[in-house]
Amino acid sequence: MLARTSFVFLFLSMTACSSASTSSSSGGQHTGVDGVAFSKYCTGTLLHEMPLMTEQAGEGWAGTGSLQSPSGTDFLLSDEFQEWQGYVIQDDGTPAKISTFNGLVQGTDFSSSCAPSTIPDQFTANLVLLTDTTLYPKMDLSGTACTLPAGLALTNYEILGGSPVTVSAAEITAKCGATTMYAKDFATGQLLNK
Repeated sequence: MLARTSFVFLFLSMTACSSASTSSSSGGQHTGVDGVAFSKYCTGTLLHEMPLMTEQAGEGWAGTGSLQSPSGTDFLLSDEFQEWQGYVIQDDGTPAKISTFNGLVQGTDFSSSCAPSTIPDQFTANLVLLTDTTLYPKMDLSGTACTLPAGLALTNYEILGGSPVTVSAAEITAKCGATTMYAKDFATGQLLNK
């Protein structure tokens, strides 16, 4: 069961969206989606330029509108909060969330060959790591580090936002040997299989 601080996450996302500029200047470099790590997940293609938000500590996203993703950018499609959302993977491997107040509109904001015509129940999506993520056994982010790869789907997970983020999942136990671990950042998205 997901036990994250959804209110903080939603508030940060909504605040960033409402303050995002719609200027046409592009900032940052975007590869869109890493073909290997995310090859089994559904993608979309932006039909116009969109502002992006970067990950903040404690699982939030924020942006000023200065970071833009141009039309034609491929992105990972997400169905969070019963709205189409999306994530762009930047050249350095860091994820950025497409900034939109009311969700993306299929046919207006993006096209996709794998997206269903209606938004599915968000619980049918996979909770997926959006970037390589380093975890530590101690809350002060010390001890033997364990890194999970981008594109890994998590099951039986619990995530508590904050600083640091407290996480547990079957895949974390299998790879790191501990039930609960801690991370500075823990960027995830509810991604759909192709």
